Amino acid sequence: ITDVHTNTFAGFSHLRQLSLDSNRLTHIKQALFIGLEKLLKLALSNNRIKLIDQGSFSHLTRLLELDLENNLLQSVDPAWLFGLAYIKAINLGFNKISSITDVHTNTFAGFSHLRQLSLDSNRLTHIKQALFIGLEKLLKLALSNNRIKLIDQGSFSHLTRLLELDLENNLLQSVDPAWLFGLAYIKAIDLGFNKISSVSPWTFQDLDLTWLDLSNNDLSYANITDVRSNTFVKFSRLQQLSLDSNRLTHIKQVLFRGLKKLLRLTLSNNHIKLIDQGSFSHLTRLLELDLENNLLQAVDSAWLFGLTSVKAINLGFNKISSVSPRSFQGLQLTWLDLSYNDLSCLEGDVLRGQFSLSWFHVSNAKITDVENNTFAGFSVLEFLSLDSNQLTKVKQTWFTGLKRLLVLILSNNHINQIDPGSFAHLTKLGELDLENNLLQVVDP
Repeated sequence: ITDVHTNTFAGFSHLRQLSLDSNRLTHIKQALFIGLEKLLKLALSNNRIKLIDQGSFSHLTRLLELDLENNLLQSVDPAWLFGLAYIKAINLGFNKISSITDVHTNTFAGFSHLRQLSLDSNRLTHIKQALFIGLEKLLKLALSNNRIKLIDQGSFSHLTRLLELDLENNLLQSVDPAWLFGLAYIKAIDLGFNKISSVSPWTFQDLDLTWLDLSNNDLSYANITDVRSNTFVKFSRLQQLSLDSNRLTHIKQVLFRGLKKLLRLTLSNNHIKLIDQGSFSHLTRLLELDLENNLLQAVDSAWLFGLTSVKAINLGFNKISSVSPRSFQGLQLTWLDLSYNDLSCLEGDVLRGQFSLSWFHVSNAKITDVENNTFAGFSVLEFLSLDSNQLTKVKQTWFTGLKRLLVLILSNNHINQIDPGSFAHLTKLGELDLENNLLQVVDP
């Protein structure tokens, strides 16, 4: 559809929902929706709309949702939004809306019932102070995937009920408490994929966050600790913190102080070489710790101390060549990844006490041998991967005690011998992978 005649919908007084998405509309005319006084939802996404006449939606006095996603709009004019007194959700994502100067001041004034506003995937560069005046009941604001470099002081101060703010994938270089002022009820902020190089310890101090994403920025150890310890000291309710894909090299003891309710911490894809003793000791409720793809050379029980609730730890893709005896003692892990490291032998003391472990991945770790009875007592382990190592022999005592093991992967090794009865204890095994080894004879 490239055009809809004026008064096409006249007489459709009981219509509640109208979808014209995924057509070729370019122009929304003023009289197009006359007669749709009871319309609740209007979908105009995935068209080629460049122009919307003044007052085009003024007849839709009961409209709750307006979807204009993925069109060719270059600006937002309050004249064509006029009349949407009860609107609760507006989606303007994936358009060509450029600098904020093209979006009129007070564009959204009067939209006191609006709960969700999406301006993501446009060309915004500057968020002005008065832009969101009138949106006192807004709960979710999406500004991701723009080119935002500047946010004026107090830009969000009118959004006193906002719960979620998405600023992912913009060009912000810092986080200023001045533009976060007023977000009294905010729970989640996404600042991932920006150019942020430093975070002040006072930045978020007046917020009550449960989720914060600072991943894929330019944070380095120097920048974070200049702010210094206590950066997160006010985050007593934060549940998820992502600092992955930055330039961190050193985790200091006091960095995570105050995060008493943190459940998930992501530090993957950094340059972490050193973790101080007791760095995670304040995280007594932490369930998941992700340290994948760093430069750690050893696992030390001293920096794991205090993680009494942790269930999953990812240490894959590091440079780990040694794991201190009983490093994980005191933890009750159900999931552990040590793959892509420089281990030569899987020693019995490494996993001592981990009787709740159900998933263990240690592939591509240069392992040549497994100590006898390493898995003794691991009665709930269901998945074990030792693939892509340098094993040459499977010994009879390796898998004793694995009564519930369902999957065992030994592919891509150099195995040329399997002791009789090596798998005899694996009564529930459903999958055994020995692909790409050097076996010449299969002995039942």
